[in-house]
Amino acid sequence: MRPGKRHRVIFPGVLIVCAALLVSTAQSYGETRDVRLTIGQGWAVVREVRMVHMIKGEQVITFEDIPQEAELPTLVIRSRRIPVRLLEWGRIGQLEEEPAGAGSLVYRRVDDSVVWEPKGFRRSSDERSLGLRDAVRCLIDAESAGKRELELVYMVRGLSWDPHYEVVVRGELEKEPKVAVDIHAQVKIRNNCSRSFKEAVVHLVGRTPDSLSQRKDPGFLVTDPHSPLAELWKKQQEPSDPGYSYPIPQAVDIPRQAETEVTYVRTQRVPAKRIYYLGPSMAGRLELGANEPLQKIVAFNNAEAHGLGLILPPGPVDIFLGSKRRHVRQTARLPRTTVNSEIRIDLGDDPDVTARRTRLGRSALVDGAYEEVHEILIENRTPFEASAEIDERPSSTLGWDLIRATGVHEQEGQTLRFMPRVAASDSKMIQYRLRIRQPEL
Repeated sequence: MRPGKRHRVIFPGVLIVCAALLVSTAQSYGETRDVRLTIGQGWAVVREVRMVHMIKGEQVITFEDIPQEAELPTLVIRSRRIPVRLLEWGRIGQLEEEPAGAGSLVYRRVDDSVVWEPKGFRRSSDERSLGLRDAVRCLIDAESAGKRELELVYMVRGLSWDPHYEVVVRGELEKEPKVAVDIHAQVKIRNNCSRSFKEAVVHLVGRTPDSLSQRKDPGFLVTDPHSPLAELWKKQQEPSDPGYSYPIPQAVDIPRQAETEVTYVRTQRVPAKRIYYLGPSMAGRLELGANEPLQKIVAFNNAEAHGLGLILPPGPVDIFLGSKRRHVRQTARLPRTTVNSEIRIDLGDDPDVTARRTRLGRSALVDGAYEEVHEILIENRTPFEASAEIDERPSSTLGWDLIRATGVHEQEGQTLRFMPRVAASDSKMIQYRLRIRQPEL
């Protein structure tokens, strides 16, 4: 060794320790991909993949961009190949000399439970120099070293969604024989949390508002708590939420602190048909033999062949007549609609298609029962054929049987449905006979 020249001595053990620290710190803020969101009303579940270089054994890994609105006790970390265990996690402070702030917690997994203690992590110099925001520091135990895909799953507050529909009925203003509909369904996603989500695969969930009805008072008093009628006073168990799932067909960018409108479905010229409907609730006003207009309904199928074929969530609908959308007919509500089911739009009463309902009479039968004869006259004053649906529910409180009826019909429970087709500028008579049974004593 020549005098005056210095030599550096490096110990191998120090090299190994330094390399491990570099792997677990400098390369642990891996890229985020495969973001999946399940959005409810006021909350969302985030599933995302982080690419991380890991060492064997316990190590500290810091994940950035986990919003402050995240429910950290729900955090789960999984590896798609090598098992890993999340031992401890919590948010880091804003400055090195400051804790994570008032109310910050460090969570620790003990067996199958999560315990916590009110303290915070301090931000390291590396984390401060990288400018990390919304960072969570995790103590993870890995069985082997290497580049890993870690799936992070957690719940976050502040996301919600609302659907809205626009339906255009073509051919109705022009009085054309055939009609078609244009449908544009949008979903407004509100993100009130501090993180933006890029190219996220989104599922919308939530119970159907139409399935929830207001409970009515039973109107009488039951003193026996074991009586079946006492169930009317007992608190009904709410259906579990979420009840349904609606996948967005394309990936979505959801900016933070903003509302985003996403197209759920858009299609044009879906084949539809007119149906003129007379329901049981209208029978009372037809008893006097007056001509009453039938309800005009435009019906079409939620089929993939027509550019639909998705489960449609319930929501408000703006209905327009004419392709230029100048005539807003009404605002209605679409119930939850499954694939390949029929969607019906009520356009109100049509004075050109009317019905007159009469009861011809009643006669006694030999077995003590009696027979009733009913007629319904359908008049069509439109220039094209009219398809009608007539639902009849006999007003008698006694039991009854259908003896015979004219035309195409079917029976479901206590309702008879007739399906006549009436030619343009023509009329058709429906007649049916009922056997009314006397009560047995």
